[in-house]
Amino acid sequence: MEKLIWPGITGRTVTFVSVNPSHGFHWHDLGQDLVELGCTVTEGDMDYGTGNFISDSTRRVVAVVDIFDGWPTERYHRFSPRQYVDFIFSIREKTKGSSDETVFLLYQNSRALEQAEHGLSADVLMRLDHYFTLHSDIPPKRRRKQLKTLWNRIQQALLSSEH
Repeated sequence: MEKLIWPGITGRTVTFVSVNPSHGFHWHDLGQDLVELGCTVTEGDMDYGTGNFISDSTRRVVAVVDIFDGWPTERYHRFSPRQYVDFIFSIREKTKGSSDETVFLLYQNSRALEQAEHGLSADVLMRLDHYFTLHSDIPPKRRRKQLKTLWNRIQQALLSSEH
């Protein structure tokens, strides 16, 4: 069914882009799960001058980001949580309602938002609660099941902004 829509009817493919690239798609297990669903994954394909994802008329971008970047067990690899949030919200505002609207998948520890002691306000946390979220610390079988459900919801969001 997905191939009928992506690229079939829309003429576009969907690419999952790692916002925190580290020699390819940053999360190996998630990348494998997405490939099994028939999705394309790539490392951060961005124009760092503007902060926008490099877009073309043949694809739609789902940006995968861990706002807490391994927190609380690891040091931050790239940005603080506030910098990730600012990035997400700025791209969301730039692309909202356009045919290139970026959809975000938050891939993070299941307790990250409830333990957020990183200068994120209650308003920001409430706004993040409306994004697609997949927990990185759940068992693989459960993660794959949740990912299938999210993939259907993500496709609905992508299709709603297609013109």
